[in-house]
Amino acid sequence: MDDDIEWSILRVTFGYQTPYATRLTSAMPESDHHSDSADRERTLERALRQAAYQEECFHLLCAAVQQAYEIHDVRPGTVDTQPVKDIVFDTYTPRELEPISSVRFFLLPDGSIDPEHVEMYQVLTGWNWKHMQSEILYAVGGELNHSFWHCVVNWHGNAKTTGNTMWDSCFTRLKESGYERKVIPCMFFNMPSGCLNPRCPFDHNAGVADATRVFVLKIRYQSLRRPTARQRRAHALARKVHEEGLEDDSSTIQDEEDEEDAEMPCEPRVKAYCGNLACNRPWYMDEENPLKACARCKWTYYCSKECQRLDWPRHKREPCAPIIDIVPNDDLWDDDNVRRGTDLWEKVCGIPMQPVEVPTPACW
Repeated sequence: MDDDIEWSILRVTFGYQTPYATRLTSAMPESDHHSDSADRERTLERALRQAAYQEECFHLLCAAVQQAYEIHDVRPGTVDTQPVKDIVFDTYTPRELEPISSVRFFLLPDGSIDPEHVEMYQVLTGWNWKHMQSEILYAVGGELNHSFWHCVVNWHGNAKTTGNTMWDSCFTRLKESGYERKVIPCMFFNMPSGCLNPRCPFDHNAGVADATRVFVLKIRYQSLRRPTARQRRAHALARKVHEEGLEDDSSTIQDEEDEEDAEMPCEPRVKAYCGNLACNRPWYMDEENPLKACARCKWTYYCSKECQRLDWPRHKREPCAPIIDIVPNDDLWDDDNVRRGTDLWEKVCGIPMQPVEVPTPACW
């Protein structure tokens, strides 16, 4: 089936299976004789935690836009390390805010932020599906907050930009509104939990939320139709072993990984690989397909029944399931929208991290 046609069919189904954005904001049960008091109490507790956390993030955002913060030195930088600083909010009066500790600032000699690092931070946030769906407040309060503050400093500096046009627009909109909450997207509305506050003061835009969720799912869908980083890496290592006669030793290869990464670009000519990493036979775009899709999931390929049998313990854990079940399942995807267990290190269902195996190219 053509990918565009297949996606157009699946997109409708995804919309029904993941109605995060279309949930009512009044998610707490009404008080009637059918309501369970314990469930109501738990929901209320979650709603209060959501509201408190979102309020904290909002005030951090306001402090950032108002430049109501100070950066204090903790440890000076050296030739090999960046200076470590704390961000404190003593000058922000609407609410007491806890300092943000141990931020490593990548500064140029004039005190400005290195533009390359601003760009790097925006790349990191740009592929983070939680940031896409929760928007600016997630960047303020989540694990991206150190990256966020680099961009804030850049916005107040000579560059006059965070490196992200949407953030720049958000900062300006917030400032011009007089710091009203309604101009900032709710960080929970488009997440699996939904927003549990029926009186949430933040923006709930169902149209934008639905479109964003569909965009996230399309990224996942497209990545599922392409070879994984582990497969490409294993293929590149196997070619290097075969062509240059390197010792087939994982520790030797692992030691050289940093140097080799720049020399091993991915091969766009490869449509898919055999799912058995010890084989990893490629299917090139200019050849007849030597692989067959798994009958159940239809997105994992094998060159033989034997390879499928050998790979079953791993593939079963992925899990082996139709695309319609894999793509919308957030638990199967890293924050950066990479399917768990498919990067250069395997980490699936508690399996210890292991270096990439080097396949034997004899069968291909």
